Amino acid sequence: MSMAILSTELRYQIRDKIGLAAFADAGRIWAESGFDGETDWQAGAGLGVRYKTPIGPMRFDVAGPVGGDTGNGVQVYLGLGQAF
Repeated sequence: MSMAILSTELRYQIRDKIGLAAFADAGRIWAESGFDGETDWQAGAGLGVRYKTPIGPMRFDVAGPVGGDTGNGVQVYLGLGQAF
């Protein structure tokens, strides 16, 4: 199996504890090794809010597909700590 992944995130701090994020991700997976075979790129993008807590940032993100056939619509994510 082979895969290619692209990801980017832009963060903007509004206040001491509150920030915004915009992100985009794209990827492609091949069942065969060596990037061989027919597959399509999948891509998604979204916006989020970050709130600094003593144990790490609380993340609230809304994202959706922008390319490819994912079969899913807009999704909401809630997390604690850095995603990467």
